[in-house]
Amino acid sequence: MPGMAIRVRVAASVATIALVGAACGARVEPLGRGPYDPGIYPGAGETAGQVPGPGATTGTDPGTGPTGPGGSTGPGQPQQPSCRGGASDTGVTASTVKIGSIITITGPLPGQFNAARDAVDSYFKMVNEQGGVCGRSFQLLIRDDGGDTGNNARVARQLLDEDHVFAFVGSHSANDDGMASVLCDKPVPDIGFQLGWKHTVCKNTYGVPGQLQKRRTGGAAAGTTYLNEKYAVEQVAIFWLQESEVSILSAWSFEAVMLRAKPDLKICYEQQTGVFETGFFNYVNNMKDRCDPAAKTAVYSTMENNSNIRLAKAMDSQGFKPAVFVPTSTSYLPSFISEAEGTTEGAVLEVPQLPFERCAERGGKPVPPCTSPELARYVAAINRFHPSSPRPGSFGAGAWGQAALFVEAARSCGANLTRRCVLRHLDARPPFSANGLLSPARPGFHEIYRAGLLLRVQGGHFVEMPRPANHPGPPEAPDFWNMSKRFDWWDYYCANKGKFPNTAQKDKYIKC
Repeated sequence: MPGMAIRVRVAASVATIALVGAACGARVEPLGRGPYDPGIYPGAGETAGQVPGPGATTGTDPGTGPTGPGGSTGPGQPQQPSCRGGASDTGVTASTVKIGSIITITGPLPGQFNAARDAVDSYFKMVNEQGGVCGRSFQLLIRDDGGDTGNNARVARQLLDEDHVFAFVGSHSANDDGMASVLCDKPVPDIGFQLGWKHTVCKNTYGVPGQLQKRRTGGAAAGTTYLNEKYAVEQVAIFWLQESEVSILSAWSFEAVMLRAKPDLKICYEQQTGVFETGFFNYVNNMKDRCDPAAKTAVYSTMENNSNIRLAKAMDSQGFKPAVFVPTSTSYLPSFISEAEGTTEGAVLEVPQLPFERCAERGGKPVPPCTSPELARYVAAINRFHPSSPRPGSFGAGAWGQAALFVEAARSCGANLTRRCVLRHLDARPPFSANGLLSPARPGFHEIYRAGLLLRVQGGHFVEMPRPANHPGPPEAPDFWNMSKRFDWWDYYCANKGKFPNTAQKDKYIKC
Protein backbone atom coordinates (compact mmCIF):
# COMPACT_ATOMS: atom_id res chain seq x y z
CA MET A 1 0.00 0.00 0.00
CA PRO A 2 2.83 2.64 -0.31
CA GLY A 3 4.95 5.46 -1.91
CA MET A 4 6.53 9.64 -2.05
CA ALA A 5 8.68 12.68 -3.18
CA ILE A 6 11.01 13.68 -6.05
CA ARG A 7 12.09 17.26 -5.42
CA VAL A 8 8.48 17.71 -4.47
CA ARG A 9 6.75 20.99 -5.17
CA VAL A 10 3.47 19.21 -4.71
CA ALA A 11 3.07 15.52 -4.15
CA ALA A 12 0.72 12.66 -3.84
CA SER A 13 1.46 9.77 -1.55
CA VAL A 14 -0.12 6.38 -1.22
CA ALA A 15 0.04 3.09 0.36
CA THR A 16 -3.56 3.74 -0.02
CA ILE A 17 -2.66 7.24 0.89
CA ALA A 18 -2.06 10.12 -1.54
CA LEU A 19 -1.52 13.74 -0.77
CA VAL A 20 -0.52 17.20 -1.78
CA GLY A 21 2.34 19.32 -0.69
CA ALA A 22 2.66 22.90 -1.92
CA ALA A 23 5.11 25.13 -3.75
CA CYS A 24 7.50 28.06 -3.37
CA GLY A 25 7.15 31.48 -1.83
CA ALA A 26 6.44 29.96 1.56
CA ARG A 27 5.43 32.01 4.54
CA VAL A 28 6.89 30.33 7.61
CA GLU A 29 5.13 31.09 10.87
CA PRO A 30 4.56 29.32 14.16
CA LEU A 31 1.01 28.47 15.14
CA GLY A 32 1.82 29.73 18.60
CA ARG A 33 -0.72 32.49 19.06
CA GLY A 34 -4.30 32.68 20.12
CA PRO A 35 -6.10 29.33 20.17
CA TYR A 36 -2.89 27.45 19.30
CA ASP A 37 -1.01 28.66 22.38
CA PRO A 38 -0.41 25.84 24.85
CA GLY A 39 -2.92 26.27 27.65
CA ILE A 40 -5.13 28.76 25.77
CA TYR A 41 -8.23 27.05 24.44
CA PRO A 42 -11.29 28.13 22.50
CA GLY A 43 -14.22 28.06 24.86
CA ALA A 44 -12.02 28.05 27.95
CA GLY A 45 -15.09 28.36 30.15
CA GLU A 46 -16.26 24.91 29.13
CA THR A 47 -15.54 21.99 31.41
CA ALA A 48 -12.88 19.46 30.64
CA GLY A 49 -15.48 16.74 30.97
CA GLN A 50 -16.67 17.50 27.46
CA VAL A 51 -13.66 15.59 26.16
CA PRO A 52 -13.68 11.92 27.17
CA GLY A 53 -10.70 10.81 29.20
CA PRO A 54 -7.72 9.04 27.65
CA GLY A 55 -8.18 5.44 26.63
CA ALA A 56 -6.09 3.40 24.26
CA THR A 57 -3.68 6.14 23.55
CA THR A 58 -2.52 6.45 27.14
CA GLY A 59 -1.51 2.84 27.63
CA THR A 60 1.52 1.58 29.45
CA ASP A 61 4.66 0.00 28.12
CA PRO A 62 3.97 -3.45 26.63
CA GLY A 63 3.78 -6.05 29.33
CA THR A 64 3.58 -3.64 32.27
CA GLY A 65 -0.15 -3.17 32.59
CA PRO A 66 -3.59 -4.15 31.33
CA THR A 67 -4.03 -3.58 27.64
CA GLY A 68 -6.89 -3.80 25.18
CA PRO A 69 -7.04 -3.59 21.40
CA GLY A 70 -4.07 -1.68 20.09
CA GLY A 71 -2.30 -1.84 23.44
CA SER A 72 -4.66 0.46 25.33
CA THR A 73 -5.70 0.78 28.93
CA GLY A 74 -9.30 1.18 27.84
CA PRO A 75 -11.68 4.11 28.39
CA GLY A 76 -11.40 6.40 31.37
CA GLN A 77 -8.55 8.18 33.09
CA PRO A 78 -4.92 7.16 32.50
CA GLN A 79 -3.73 4.29 34.67
CA GLN A 80 -0.36 5.59 35.87
CA PRO A 81 1.13 6.20 39.29
CA SER A 82 1.46 9.84 40.26
CA CYS A 83 4.96 11.09 39.61
CA ARG A 84 6.98 14.23 39.25
CA GLY A 85 9.95 14.59 36.94
CA GLY A 86 12.66 17.15 36.43
CA ALA A 87 14.79 18.39 33.53
CA SER A 88 15.61 14.91 32.26
CA ASP A 89 16.62 15.71 28.64
CA THR A 90 16.65 18.39 25.95
CA GLY A 91 13.28 20.15 25.84
CA VAL A 92 12.10 18.65 29.13
CA THR A 93 11.65 20.58 32.38
CA ALA A 94 9.80 19.80 35.58
CA SER A 95 6.68 21.42 34.11
CA THR A 96 6.86 21.16 30.29
CA VAL A 97 7.85 18.97 27.35
CA LYS A 98 8.57 20.90 24.17
CA ILE A 99 7.36 19.24 20.93
CA GLY A 100 7.91 20.36 17.33
CA SER A 101 5.69 19.73 14.32
CA ILE A 102 6.19 20.81 10.69
CA ILE A 103 3.01 20.92 8.63
CA THR A 104 2.35 22.36 5.17
CA ILE A 105 -0.42 24.90 5.73
CA THR A 106 0.10 27.71 3.19
CA GLY A 107 0.88 27.47 -0.53
CA PRO A 108 -1.04 27.19 -3.79
CA LEU A 109 -2.96 24.11 -2.58
CA PRO A 110 -3.72 24.78 1.08
CA GLY A 111 -5.92 22.66 3.29
CA GLN A 112 -4.66 19.14 2.62
CA PHE A 113 -3.07 18.86 6.08
CA ASN A 114 -5.26 21.17 8.16
CA ALA A 115 -7.00 18.19 9.76
CA ALA A 116 -3.60 16.85 10.86
CA ARG A 117 -2.66 20.19 12.39
CA ASP A 118 -5.92 20.43 14.33
CA ALA A 119 -5.76 16.81 15.49
CA VAL A 120 -2.24 16.83 16.93
CA ASP A 121 -2.85 20.20 18.58
CA SER A 122 -6.14 19.02 20.09
CA TYR A 123 -4.65 15.82 21.46
CA PHE A 124 -1.91 17.60 23.38
CA LYS A 125 -4.34 20.25 24.68
CA MET A 126 -6.69 17.50 25.85
CA VAL A 127 -3.87 15.76 27.76
CA ASN A 128 -2.73 19.08 29.25
CA GLU A 129 -6.23 19.77 30.58
CA GLN A 130 -6.16 16.39 32.27
CA GLY A 131 -2.93 17.13 34.08
CA GLY A 132 -0.28 16.25 31.53
CA VAL A 133 2.19 13.43 32.22
CA CYS A 134 4.13 13.28 35.48
CA GLY A 135 3.36 16.93 36.19
CA ARG A 136 4.54 18.06 32.78
CA SER A 137 2.35 19.69 30.15
CA PHE A 138 3.12 19.58 26.45
CA GLN A 139 4.16 22.71 24.58
CA LEU A 140 3.52 22.18 20.87
CA LEU A 141 5.38 24.40 18.38
CA ILE A 142 3.82 24.09 14.90
CA ARG A 143 5.70 25.48 11.91
CA ASP A 144 4.47 25.92 8.35
CA ASP A 145 7.00 25.03 5.63
CA GLY A 146 4.80 26.44 2.85
CA GLY A 147 5.38 23.29 0.80
CA ASP A 148 9.05 24.08 0.21
CA THR A 149 11.85 21.57 0.92
CA GLY A 150 14.36 24.27 1.85
CA ASN A 151 11.92 25.82 4.31
CA ASN A 152 11.16 22.36 5.67
CA ALA A 153 14.85 21.87 6.50
CA ARG A 154 15.22 25.39 7.86
CA VAL A 155 12.34 25.19 10.33
CA ALA A 156 13.43 21.68 11.38
CA ARG A 157 16.86 23.08 12.20
CA GLN A 158 15.28 26.00 14.03
CA LEU A 159 13.07 23.75 16.13
CA LEU A 160 15.98 21.47 16.95
CA ASP A 161 18.81 23.96 17.54
CA GLU A 162 17.04 27.14 18.66
CA ASP A 163 13.78 25.98 20.22
CA HIS A 164 15.40 22.80 21.60
CA VAL A 165 12.38 20.55 21.12
CA PHE A 166 12.46 17.12 22.70
CA ALA A 167 10.77 15.34 19.76
CA PHE A 168 8.85 15.88 16.51
CA VAL A 169 5.24 14.69 16.49
CA GLY A 170 2.55 15.01 13.81
CA SER A 171 4.63 16.48 10.98
CA HIS A 172 2.94 16.33 7.56
CA SER A 173 4.62 17.68 4.45
CA ALA A 174 5.24 16.39 0.95
CA ASN A 175 8.60 18.18 1.23
CA ASP A 176 9.82 16.46 4.37
CA ASP A 177 13.09 15.26 2.86
CA GLY A 178 14.26 18.59 4.28
CA MET A 179 13.60 17.24 7.77
CA ALA A 180 15.54 14.12 6.90
CA SER A 181 18.65 16.18 6.09
CA VAL A 182 18.50 17.68 9.59
CA LEU A 183 17.22 14.83 11.77
CA CYS A 184 18.10 11.53 10.16
CA ASP A 185 21.40 10.94 12.00
CA LYS A 186 20.16 12.22 15.37
CA PRO A 187 18.51 10.19 18.16
CA VAL A 188 15.44 12.44 18.20
CA PRO A 189 12.00 10.76 18.16
CA ASP A 190 10.14 11.68 14.95
CA ILE A 191 6.55 10.35 14.87
CA GLY A 192 4.46 11.36 11.86
CA PHE A 193 3.52 10.16 8.41
CA GLN A 194 6.72 10.62 6.45
CA LEU A 195 6.20 11.41 2.77
CA GLY A 196 9.71 11.63 1.33
CA TRP A 197 11.86 8.58 0.59
CA LYS A 198 14.87 10.03 2.42
CA HIS A 199 12.69 10.64 5.45
CA THR A 200 11.03 7.22 5.49
CA VAL A 201 14.33 5.35 5.81
CA CYS A 202 15.58 7.24 8.87
CA LYS A 203 15.88 4.94 11.88
CA ASN A 204 14.42 7.54 14.24
CA THR A 205 11.18 7.92 12.24
CA TYR A 206 7.99 6.11 13.22
CA GLY A 207 4.98 6.26 10.92
CA VAL A 208 1.34 6.19 12.03
CA PRO A 209 -0.47 4.38 10.53
CA GLY A 210 2.63 2.58 9.32
CA GLN A 211 5.40 3.85 7.08
CA LEU A 212 5.86 4.10 3.32
CA GLN A 213 8.37 1.92 1.49
CA LYS A 214 9.73 2.15 -2.02
CA ARG A 215 9.66 -1.52 -2.99
CA ARG A 216 7.15 -3.18 -0.69
CA THR A 217 3.41 -2.79 -0.96
CA GLY A 218 0.27 -4.61 0.10
CA GLY A 219 -1.05 -7.38 -2.11
CA ALA A 220 -4.54 -5.86 -2.05
CA ALA A 221 -3.50 -2.20 -2.02
CA ALA A 222 -6.30 0.38 -2.30
CA GLY A 223 -8.89 -2.39 -2.50
CA THR A 224 -7.69 -3.36 -5.98
CA THR A 225 -8.20 -7.12 -5.73
CA TYR A 226 -11.60 -6.91 -4.07
CA LEU A 227 -12.92 -4.11 -6.31
CA ASN A 228 -11.73 -5.63 -9.59
CA GLU A 229 -13.51 -8.85 -8.70
CA LYS A 230 -16.64 -7.14 -7.40
CA TYR A 231 -17.06 -4.96 -10.50
CA ALA A 232 -15.95 -7.63 -13.02
CA VAL A 233 -13.06 -5.45 -14.18
CA GLU A 234 -11.14 -6.66 -17.25
CA GLN A 235 -8.89 -3.63 -17.81
CA VAL A 236 -7.59 -0.69 -15.83
CA ALA A 237 -6.48 2.88 -16.47
CA ILE A 238 -4.24 4.65 -14.00
CA PHE A 239 -3.26 8.29 -13.37
CA TRP A 240 -0.38 9.73 -11.33
CA LEU A 241 1.42 13.02 -10.65
CA GLN A 242 4.73 13.81 -12.32
CA GLU A 243 5.83 15.99 -9.38
CA SER A 244 5.87 13.08 -6.95
CA GLU A 245 8.01 9.97 -7.21
CA VAL A 246 5.77 8.41 -4.60
CA SER A 247 2.72 8.99 -6.77
CA ILE A 248 4.57 7.53 -9.77
CA LEU A 249 5.86 4.41 -8.05
CA SER A 250 2.60 3.87 -6.20
CA ALA A 251 0.69 3.84 -9.47
CA TRP A 252 3.03 1.21 -10.89
CA SER A 253 2.86 -0.79 -7.67
CA PHE A 254 -0.92 -0.88 -8.12
CA GLU A 255 -0.37 -2.32 -11.59
CA ALA A 256 1.91 -5.00 -10.13
CA VAL A 257 -0.65 -5.83 -7.46
CA MET A 258 -3.45 -6.17 -10.00
CA LEU A 259 -1.46 -8.16 -12.57
CA ARG A 260 -0.23 -10.50 -9.86
CA ALA A 261 -3.82 -11.14 -8.75
CA LYS A 262 -5.22 -11.41 -12.29
CA PRO A 263 -2.55 -12.15 -14.93
CA ASP A 264 -4.94 -11.64 -17.87
CA LEU A 265 -5.84 -8.11 -16.76
CA LYS A 266 -5.10 -5.42 -19.34
CA ILE A 267 -3.49 -2.08 -18.51
CA CYS A 268 -5.37 -0.12 -21.15
CA TYR A 269 -4.22 3.41 -20.33
CA GLU A 270 -1.52 5.17 -18.26
CA GLN A 271 -1.35 8.93 -17.80
CA GLN A 272 1.12 11.15 -16.02
CA THR A 273 -0.36 14.51 -15.02
CA GLY A 274 0.73 17.68 -13.26
CA VAL A 275 -0.73 19.10 -10.10
CA PHE A 276 -1.94 22.18 -11.98
CA GLU A 277 -3.05 20.14 -14.99
CA THR A 278 -5.99 21.43 -17.01
CA GLY A 279 -5.96 18.89 -19.84
CA PHE A 280 -8.06 16.10 -18.34
CA PHE A 281 -10.62 16.30 -21.14
CA ASN A 282 -7.96 15.28 -23.66
CA TYR A 283 -6.78 12.50 -21.39
CA VAL A 284 -10.29 11.14 -21.01
CA ASN A 285 -10.80 11.30 -24.77
CA ASN A 286 -7.68 9.17 -25.24
CA MET A 287 -8.78 6.82 -22.49
CA LYS A 288 -12.14 6.32 -24.20
CA ASP A 289 -10.36 5.13 -27.34
CA ARG A 290 -8.10 2.69 -25.51
CA CYS A 291 -10.37 1.44 -22.74
CA ASP A 292 -13.51 0.27 -24.50
CA PRO A 293 -15.88 -0.76 -23.03
CA ALA A 294 -15.87 1.62 -20.09
CA ALA A 295 -18.18 -0.71 -18.17
CA LYS A 296 -15.32 -3.25 -17.91
CA THR A 297 -12.74 -0.61 -16.92
CA ALA A 298 -11.56 0.49 -13.48
CA VAL A 299 -9.87 3.89 -13.21
CA TYR A 300 -7.29 4.17 -10.41
CA SER A 301 -5.55 7.37 -9.31
CA THR A 302 -2.61 8.20 -7.05
CA MET A 303 -3.15 11.93 -7.64
CA GLU A 304 -4.10 14.49 -5.01
CA ASN A 305 -7.68 15.48 -4.31
CA ASN A 306 -8.08 18.47 -6.65
CA SER A 307 -6.78 16.44 -9.60
CA ASN A 308 -9.13 13.59 -8.72
CA ILE A 309 -12.07 15.99 -8.85
CA ARG A 310 -10.97 17.35 -12.24
CA LEU A 311 -10.65 13.83 -13.60
CA ALA A 312 -14.12 12.90 -12.34
CA LYS A 313 -15.64 15.97 -14.01
CA ALA A 314 -13.87 15.23 -17.29
CA MET A 315 -15.07 11.62 -17.33
CA ASP A 316 -18.63 12.76 -16.63
CA SER A 317 -18.62 15.45 -19.33
CA GLN A 318 -17.48 12.94 -21.95
CA GLY A 319 -19.85 10.21 -20.87
CA PHE A 320 -17.07 7.83 -19.81
CA LYS A 321 -18.59 5.79 -17.00
CA PRO A 322 -16.08 3.24 -15.69
CA ALA A 323 -17.09 0.24 -13.65
CA VAL A 324 -15.45 1.96 -10.69
CA PHE A 325 -13.30 5.06 -10.03
CA VAL A 326 -10.78 4.57 -7.21
CA PRO A 327 -8.68 7.47 -5.86
CA THR A 328 -6.61 7.04 -2.70
CA SER A 329 -7.58 8.27 0.76
CA THR A 330 -6.23 11.75 -0.02
CA SER A 331 -9.78 12.32 -1.28
CA TYR A 332 -11.47 11.43 1.99
CA LEU A 333 -12.39 15.11 2.28
CA PRO A 334 -15.76 16.91 2.08
CA SER A 335 -14.58 18.74 -1.06
CA PHE A 336 -14.33 15.47 -3.00
CA ILE A 337 -18.13 15.50 -2.92
CA SER A 338 -19.10 19.15 -2.44
CA GLU A 339 -16.90 20.53 -5.25
CA ALA A 340 -17.43 17.70 -7.74
CA GLU A 341 -21.01 18.59 -8.79
CA GLY A 342 -22.13 15.00 -8.46
CA THR A 343 -19.40 13.58 -10.70
CA THR A 344 -17.70 11.57 -7.92
CA GLU A 345 -20.86 9.60 -7.17
CA GLY A 346 -19.96 5.91 -6.99
CA ALA A 347 -16.23 6.47 -6.41
CA VAL A 348 -14.58 4.14 -3.89
CA LEU A 349 -11.72 4.90 -1.47
CA GLU A 350 -9.83 2.67 0.90
CA VAL A 351 -9.08 4.40 4.23
CA PRO A 352 -6.89 3.31 7.16
CA GLN A 353 -9.14 4.86 9.82
CA LEU A 354 -12.62 4.44 11.23
CA PRO A 355 -14.76 6.85 9.20
CA PHE A 356 -16.39 9.91 10.71
CA GLU A 357 -19.68 8.62 9.37
CA ARG A 358 -19.73 6.31 12.39
CA CYS A 359 -20.60 9.31 14.56
CA ALA A 360 -23.71 11.42 14.94
CA GLU A 361 -23.71 14.69 13.04
CA ARG A 362 -24.53 18.26 13.95
CA GLY A 363 -23.99 21.32 11.80
CA GLY A 364 -22.24 19.25 9.13
CA LYS A 365 -19.65 17.92 11.58
CA PRO A 366 -19.27 14.57 13.33
CA VAL A 367 -20.08 14.62 17.05
CA PRO A 368 -20.41 11.98 19.76
CA PRO A 369 -21.87 9.47 20.17
CA CYS A 370 -19.68 7.37 17.86
CA THR A 371 -19.41 3.62 17.56
CA SER A 372 -15.78 3.82 18.75
CA PRO A 373 -14.73 5.45 22.04
CA GLU A 374 -11.50 6.69 20.47
CA LEU A 375 -13.32 8.20 17.49
CA ALA A 376 -15.65 9.92 19.97
CA ARG A 377 -12.67 11.34 21.86
CA TYR A 378 -11.17 12.61 18.63
CA VAL A 379 -14.23 14.43 17.31
CA ALA A 380 -15.09 15.80 20.77
CA ALA A 381 -11.58 17.22 21.15
CA ILE A 382 -11.58 18.74 17.64
CA ASN A 383 -14.96 20.36 18.21
CA ARG A 384 -13.84 21.70 21.57
CA PHE A 385 -10.41 23.06 20.73
CA HIS A 386 -10.99 23.96 17.06
CA PRO A 387 -14.71 24.69 16.77
CA SER A 388 -14.28 26.77 13.62
CA SER A 389 -12.31 24.14 11.71
CA PRO A 390 -14.06 22.38 8.81
CA ARG A 391 -15.17 18.77 8.91
CA PRO A 392 -12.04 16.64 9.47
CA GLY A 393 -10.77 14.19 6.90
CA SER A 394 -7.76 12.59 5.29
CA PHE A 395 -4.71 12.90 7.54
CA GLY A 396 -6.43 13.96 10.76
CA ALA A 397 -6.97 10.55 12.33
CA GLY A 398 -3.37 9.56 11.65
CA ALA A 399 -2.09 12.72 13.34
CA TRP A 400 -4.30 12.02 16.35
CA GLY A 401 -2.72 8.57 16.55
CA GLN A 402 0.78 10.03 16.25
CA ALA A 403 0.20 12.26 19.27
CA ALA A 404 -1.37 9.34 21.09
CA LEU A 405 1.63 7.09 20.46
CA PHE A 406 4.03 9.73 21.73
CA VAL A 407 2.02 10.36 24.91
CA GLU A 408 1.87 6.63 25.53
CA ALA A 409 5.68 6.46 25.26
CA ALA A 410 6.05 9.47 27.57
CA ARG A 411 3.83 7.80 30.17
CA SER A 412 5.83 4.60 29.99
CA CYS A 413 9.05 6.57 30.63
CA GLY A 414 7.47 8.38 33.58
CA ALA A 415 9.55 10.84 35.57
CA ASN A 416 12.77 9.98 33.75
CA LEU A 417 11.60 11.12 30.31
CA THR A 418 14.48 10.83 27.84
CA ARG A 419 14.72 10.54 24.09
CA ARG A 420 16.44 7.19 24.48
CA CYS A 421 13.58 5.85 26.60
CA VAL A 422 10.96 6.99 24.07
CA LEU A 423 12.88 5.44 21.17
CA ARG A 424 13.24 2.20 23.09
CA HIS A 425 9.49 2.13 23.77
CA LEU A 426 8.65 2.73 20.10
CA ASP A 427 11.02 0.03 18.90
CA ALA A 428 9.57 -2.55 21.29
CA ARG A 429 5.90 -1.71 20.91
CA PRO A 430 3.48 -4.31 19.46
CA PRO A 431 1.01 -3.22 16.76
CA PHE A 432 -0.48 0.19 17.48
CA SER A 433 -3.97 1.18 16.34
CA ALA A 434 -4.92 4.02 18.72
CA ASN A 435 -7.55 1.84 20.34
CA GLY A 436 -8.84 0.53 17.03
CA LEU A 437 -9.18 3.97 15.40
CA LEU A 438 -6.44 3.21 12.85
CA SER A 439 -5.26 0.27 10.84
CA PRO A 440 -2.64 -1.36 13.09
CA ALA A 441 1.08 -1.25 12.38
CA ARG A 442 4.12 -1.99 14.51
CA PRO A 443 6.13 1.26 14.77
CA GLY A 444 9.55 -0.35 15.09
CA PHE A 445 9.07 -2.41 11.92
CA HIS A 446 8.89 0.74 9.73
CA GLU A 447 6.36 -0.88 7.39
CA ILE A 448 3.11 0.43 5.95
CA TYR A 449 -0.22 -0.61 7.43
CA ARG A 450 -1.70 -3.67 5.81
CA ALA A 451 -5.47 -3.34 6.19
CA GLY A 452 -8.18 -0.85 5.36
CA LEU A 453 -11.90 -0.47 4.89
CA LEU A 454 -13.76 0.86 1.87
CA LEU A 455 -15.96 3.92 1.52
CA ARG A 456 -18.24 4.59 -1.45
CA VAL A 457 -19.69 7.96 -2.46
CA GLN A 458 -23.42 7.32 -2.44
CA GLY A 459 -26.21 9.87 -2.44
CA GLY A 460 -23.69 12.68 -1.91
CA HIS A 461 -22.19 11.06 1.19
CA PHE A 462 -19.37 8.70 2.09
CA VAL A 463 -20.99 5.37 2.88
CA GLU A 464 -19.06 2.49 4.41
CA MET A 465 -19.08 -0.64 2.26
CA PRO A 466 -20.04 -3.67 4.36
CA ARG A 467 -17.38 -6.17 5.28
CA PRO A 468 -17.69 -9.41 3.31
CA ALA A 469 -18.24 -12.47 5.50
CA ASN A 470 -15.01 -14.06 4.29
CA HIS A 471 -12.81 -11.02 5.02
CA PRO A 472 -11.73 -11.04 8.70
CA GLY A 473 -9.70 -8.10 9.95
CA PRO A 474 -6.57 -8.06 12.13
CA PRO A 475 -7.14 -8.89 15.81
CA GLU A 476 -5.83 -5.49 16.91
CA ALA A 477 -8.46 -3.65 14.84
CA PRO A 478 -10.95 -6.06 13.21
CA ASP A 479 -12.93 -3.32 11.45
CA PHE A 480 -10.18 -3.06 8.83
CA TRP A 481 -11.10 -6.02 6.68
CA ASN A 482 -9.32 -5.39 3.36
CA MET A 483 -6.20 -7.26 4.40
CA SER A 484 -2.95 -7.35 2.44
CA LYS A 485 0.18 -9.43 2.60
CA ARG A 486 3.16 -7.28 1.76
CA PHE A 487 5.34 -8.22 -1.18
CA ASP A 488 8.25 -6.78 -3.16
CA TRP A 489 6.59 -5.39 -6.26
CA TRP A 490 9.94 -4.43 -7.83
CA ASP A 491 10.90 -8.10 -7.92
CA TYR A 492 7.55 -8.92 -9.48
CA TYR A 493 8.00 -6.23 -12.14
CA CYS A 494 11.52 -7.38 -12.99
CA ALA A 495 10.35 -10.98 -13.40
CA ASN A 496 7.25 -10.07 -15.44
CA LYS A 497 8.16 -7.07 -17.59
CA GLY A 498 6.23 -8.43 -20.55
CA LYS A 499 2.95 -7.79 -18.73
CA PHE A 500 3.64 -4.08 -18.19
CA PRO A 501 3.28 -1.20 -20.68
CA ASN A 502 5.89 1.56 -21.07
CA THR A 503 8.75 -0.38 -19.51
CA ALA A 504 11.34 2.10 -20.86
CA GLN A 505 9.86 4.75 -18.60
CA LYS A 506 9.59 2.39 -15.64
CA ASP A 507 13.19 1.25 -16.00
CA LYS A 508 14.34 4.80 -15.28
CA TYR A 509 13.09 4.33 -11.73
CA ILE A 510 13.08 0.58 -11.11
CA LYS A 511 16.48 -1.09 -11.00
CA CYS A 512 16.28 -4.77 -11.87
